[in-house]
Amino acid sequence: MKASKALLVLENAAVCAGRRRILETTNWTIFSDQHWAVVGPTGSGKSLLVDAILRKRPLASGSIRYFFDRAKTVSPSSRTYLYPGDIVRLSPDDGGFAGNRAAPFYQARWHSMEAEEWPLVSHYLDPEHLMKRHPYQVLKKTGNFSESRKARDSLLSVLDARHLLSRRLHQLSNGELRKIQIIRALMQSPQILIIEGPFAGLDADSRIGMQQILEELLRKAAIRLLLVDASLDAIPAGITHVLCVSEGRVLAKGARSEVIANPAVKALSAPRSDTRPMGVPEVSPEGGATDQTDPSFSAGRQAPGKRRRQNETPLVDMRHVSLRYGNRFVLADINWKMLSGQHWAIQGPNGSGKSSLISLILADNPQAYANDIRLFGKKRGTGESIWEIKRHIGFVAPELQRAYSGSFDCRQVVCSGFFDSIGLYRPPTHTQANAADRWMKALHLDRLSDRCFREVSEGEKRLVLIARALVKNPRLLVLDEPCAALDAILCRRILQVLDAICRREAKRGAGMHLIYITHQPEATPAAVTHVLRLENGCIVAAVRRDALFEGSITSIDSEKGV
Repeated sequence: MKASKALLVLENAAVCAGRRRILETTNWTIFSDQHWAVVGPTGSGKSLLVDAILRKRPLASGSIRYFFDRAKTVSPSSRTYLYPGDIVRLSPDDGGFAGNRAAPFYQARWHSMEAEEWPLVSHYLDPEHLMKRHPYQVLKKTGNFSESRKARDSLLSVLDARHLLSRRLHQLSNGELRKIQIIRALMQSPQILIIEGPFAGLDADSRIGMQQILEELLRKAAIRLLLVDASLDAIPAGITHVLCVSEGRVLAKGARSEVIANPAVKALSAPRSDTRPMGVPEVSPEGGATDQTDPSFSAGRQAPGKRRRQNETPLVDMRHVSLRYGNRFVLADINWKMLSGQHWAIQGPNGSGKSSLISLILADNPQAYANDIRLFGKKRGTGESIWEIKRHIGFVAPELQRAYSGSFDCRQVVCSGFFDSIGLYRPPTHTQANAADRWMKALHLDRLSDRCFREVSEGEKRLVLIARALVKNPRLLVLDEPCAALDAILCRRILQVLDAICRREAKRGAGMHLIYITHQPEATPAAVTHVLRLENGCIVAAVRRDALFEGSITSIDSEKGV
């Protein structure tokens, strides 16, 4: 049996978080025979600690040393720098692309004219390409990549991803992209593999595949795992040690059994009611697209106090809609209506067509104009601009979070929702700024107003983007996995505010309507009235939500709605 040795050592470390110092006097050693988990509530400092380990964030004090072998025959020596591939990080906030492709991914992932610029998945997972750390680096062709290819083929089978090899990266759904990230990370055989939110964005079958991969890695000694998650309950049994953080400090660290038994950790993990309920502020007409501000989009609104009529104009109306790349259909013969007063959840496995369906609604996909799609009573392609459409839609998705790579503060990010821009490039009006402040206060984000968006936690970023989507009081609010990788308390807060918005709008007679994409039915707002299920690009069910609990799942008549 190999002797245990230190791989990574933090000594009296404190991490810079903007102008603050967190995780003061942290002393932590990861040994070669240990698998660690870092747990703690959203915003506690987990991701900032990982940033510091990866040298992406400076230390305020103390030091980090690494003891990684560069050759199997050389004894490891202490160093304060990292070589590429020593530590590989897998994060839901990562675009997963070589180079800085995150920002254009949001704006151009669907544009057919950009398609040839995106590599094939097979090229992205090619071992020779994987070894190329720099675009101008020239590699010798004599390398032996058989082990890496063997690992890739095995992972493709476990995650049921072999069919993705012929696609281009921009054609992948968020869940499919997550699978490819996992495979690419494991092919690099790092000394330490950091996985943040290991199950985020994965459907039920892929979660099982991910669990199998984690169990296999935990049995082997080749790669040390460092899992980062909000909940201790989500950590696999093979994790030997746990570091728990809370409110920017280390609460406990050590052997798993000891940390689990720690009273402070137990108190942190215990279910508790939310003592800071979120509110729903009133938004002025300038703060959103209302009947008064844009009468051209008034179709489909319901006057207060009036009951919905069967022949009213749908908010979304898709008739025999199909979407394909080459000979492969992503969506096939979609017939779907969303009527006033309805709130829909869209469900389905990774690659079923959920993200593609949303891209057609958002007008981000040029194939929207080749289909019969009506939004707010207006047929797509009858003269409206993409910005006129986006003005009435609030949107949150993983690629939007990745797109914000500038140095904008959180208040600027929220205000950018008025202009549907990635960043704020013109000053908001006084009314718009007040609306942004009210939403940030309602979501308990006012303390982050002047903090750089990149400096806050993943969960806080998610809330900031939800405020960005809500600030203009949109007709349609589209949320793609907003609770993925968040702790239970923050998830409940998000669901709470969505339910409050839907209740308020119902009392008013119309207004904001919700489309909610999720792989977790239990993390669905109570206000959702209908469920749309997709498989292989086809609708397999479109029903009232209560029909799911009654065990009656039948397709609706697309001409009548529900």
